Amino acid sequence: MYLGRIIKSESIFSAYMGDSHLVFFNFLAKLINEIGLNLKLVLNLIACLWMLFIILRIKEIFELDALEILLFTLLFLNFQSFFGAEFYFGSIEGKIFSYLSLFTAILYAFQSNLLASFFFYVLSFYFHASVAIASFPVLIIILLIKFKFKLILKVGSTFFLIAIPNLYYLLVSNFDTALSKSEQSKSLEFLITERLPHHLYPFSEQANNLFSINQEWIPGFIFMFLLTLVNIIVFVFYKSNNSNANNLNRVTTFSLMVFWFYVLIVWFFPISKFVIAYPFRITTSILFLTYLYICIIKKELGIKKQDIFEKIGIVFLIYLTINLSFTNYQSQNVLNNENVLLENTIIEISPEIIFLPNYGLDSKNSYLNSLEIKTNIPIYATYKFNTFFLKDLNDWKERLDNLEYFYSENCSLFEDFDSYLFIDYNSLNNCGNLIGKFGEYFLYEKIN
Repeated sequence: MYLGRIIKSESIFSAYMGDSHLVFFNFLAKLINEIGLNLKLVLNLIACLWMLFIILRIKEIFELDALEILLFTLLFLNFQSFFGAEFYFGSIEGKIFSYLSLFTAILYAFQSNLLASFFFYVLSFYFHASVAIASFPVLIIILLIKFKFKLILKVGSTFFLIAIPNLYYLLVSNFDTALSKSEQSKSLEFLITERLPHHLYPFSEQANNLFSINQEWIPGFIFMFLLTLVNIIVFVFYKSNNSNANNLNRVTTFSLMVFWFYVLIVWFFPISKFVIAYPFRITTSILFLTYLYICIIKKELGIKKQDIFEKIGIVFLIYLTINLSFTNYQSQNVLNNENVLLENTIIEISPEIIFLPNYGLDSKNSYLNSLEIKTNIPIYATYKFNTFFLKDLNDWKERLDNLEYFYSENCSLFEDFDSYLFIDYNSLNNCGNLIGKFGEYFLYEKIN
């Protein structure tokens, strides 16, 4: 979805609609693409090298040995998502680079490098504002441990000025809209409850439990509650000999309190602009700090046969990592000859536009969503590619409604296009002439 915005069709009927909030990511990706380099390969390389830099900084700052840094890396890569279906490394999109910037800022804060910490925080803000804003309290508490408030304010003011252009752009894009209050509320409700409930909708009156928690969110809340309980117990009853470990525990406990404060706001205001800022992204910073803390204090635990358990655990984590990498590689490199033939046929015909039956929730993972990138021909709209800002949401929904109407055999809907192709799962569609069958897909052209 995100790289697609860089190499999409230039047509106004592209499925990648509306403005984007990923300012610096888009700039970086466009620059790489215009140079003529392999966009995905270069961005993957940058992300991996950056991740390596972070791991090496962790080793230096917290004085971890080889086994401890291996344990951190394996935990960090294998257990990313416990709440709100969020992850921070593995795919190529703006938020990944924002998380890398944020983690770098946190590490420099622990190293008492105020300028570098603020620089990478602002970089995180430009890569993906929501990631940076959600974890701002985490960075601030670390800085307050390391520096006097006046110095933080003095240096931070300069970097705030650097962040103002992006802040202004986001405020205007989100709040300067011609939509009425009622239309905004309806758009918010649709986005939160229908399009992105796995990210944004933890509470619902329809949920049949004490706190009205939606079913798919219950495991995440249980995990965060247990993590909070353990952190508070450790904070009250245990003091490490390592000052970094104690600071990590303090910061993590504070961050968990902020998390529950966010939860409280969302519980009272489940349909709000606060929710679409996705405040639960703070959980990624909490996991980052938790894994660091585990690796630092494990030497102090003194558990019987601890070395054996550690080695078994690391072997298991290595197996998970290899298996996950192999599975991802297979899923990304499966060559479907029918799909390739479909793409080549579309490119050869070169229509003005392509229409797809991808207007519903069940089409989110459809291969057809990639056709615009594969052929450079606009695909009008898909359910997967929602807009980033509320002001553009109605246009996207209108296009989805048009597609549903067209596939109900209202064939005249797209008559204004000189030529178009459309794909259906049905071998008998009266709106077009059948060109051929490609696997499960039937390709049609406009009846002239």
